[in-house]
Amino acid sequence: MVVTEAFVEKILKEAVAKLDSRLSAISVSQTATKDQLSAEIASQFNQLKSKIIKLKSKIEEKDTIIAALQSTLDVQIKATDSTNQRLLELEVRDRRLNLILHGLTKEKHGETLQANFEEVMKNHLGLEDSPKITRVFRIKQRFGNVSVRASNSTKKAAPPVMFSYLNEMEVQTVLKSVGKLKGSGMWICTDLPHELHARRNLLLAKAKEIRESKSFAFVRLKQNGSS
Repeated sequence: MVVTEAFVEKILKEAVAKLDSRLSAISVSQTATKDQLSAEIASQFNQLKSKIIKLKSKIEEKDTIIAALQSTLDVQIKATDSTNQRLLELEVRDRRLNLILHGLTKEKHGETLQANFEEVMKNHLGLEDSPKITRVFRIKQRFGNVSVRASNSTKKAAPPVMFSYLNEMEVQTVLKSVGKLKGSGMWICTDLPHELHARRNLLLAKAKEIRESKSFAFVRLKQNGSS
């Protein structure tokens, strides 16, 4: 077989054509893979973005629900506070004419609570014309046993005695004389609710603190003025 220049050129052209064809196929394959990968990444990104949007929407929805619940709770708290205040006012109104006597010894044979009570009013408080009471009775179920308020005394007293009057003026008449019971082991207090006593004690403590603060400031001012 005679190998001519034309034959060699033909073989080379065929080889180059095959090589170009393969390179083109590889290039097309790479381009397709690249496009497919880009499309897949874009799809995943869009899915993630959609999930984030849904999650954000749910969070906003929960925030709205929480805000609504908080608003409802605030309204309920205000309503409850208002109701409690109203109940406290009614309780104060019902009990403002009551007083409680602590430390009165239990009646002996032949004695009556009424007579012993009137003796305290007359001989200890000096109320000759004692205001007319509407009721007087012991309240063991409510207070239980209490200690006698007297120096060096640890014995148990009889249950306190509750007594009531017709108006506020009569209550104040008795309260103005309670200081005369000092040292007797007896004392009288109002029958106001615990919440009101707690508020009153808080206000009294605050007032005392203010008075002491002003007194201290006055002393300091006087010292500075005289120095």
